[in-house]
Amino acid sequence: VRACFGLGLTQVLMAVAQSPLQMVGIRMLQGVVSGVLAANLGLLAVATPTTHQGRAMASLQSATPAGQIFGPLIGETLAYALGFRATYALLGSLIVATGLLSWAFLRQDGFVPSTAPNPFLGMVRTFRRALSQPLLRLSLAILVGGQFAFTVAQGVFAIYAGKLIEDW
Repeated sequence: VRACFGLGLTQVLMAVAQSPLQMVGIRMLQGVVSGVLAANLGLLAVATPTTHQGRAMASLQSATPAGQIFGPLIGETLAYALGFRATYALLGSLIVATGLLSWAFLRQDGFVPSTAPNPFLGMVRTFRRALSQPLLRLSLAILVGGQFAFTVAQGVFAIYAGKLIEDW
């Protein structure tokens, strides 16, 4: 819910940005306050029966590249039809609405909030415990490597596509 609100509100802020520096600042803020995929994976892990978790996680992970492939196409169409500001405002509003629906309808049964005085200490302990498991450590390394390669390719793609168009 927090991630949807953070992502949605930063999209709305982009609709009213007045300079490239403001856009960069908003994108940096977006990186701090979003994290929808990680939250979805966590909810999926506790809400899905154990026998279906693999398939459910694979479906969610497959939806991410699908969105990254089709998102720019749909975004370009919306920006052409509505303009950039209206597109950001519309998408931000949809994401906030998703957060409101999640807040209203999704529940994590059996969740007990941490009572630790320092939540970061609990996070560090959990991270260490996770890294002590060889298969989980390998899975995390593979996931980070794949995400790194995909993210680097996104930045290069725009430059390469521009060069191809220019040469054509």
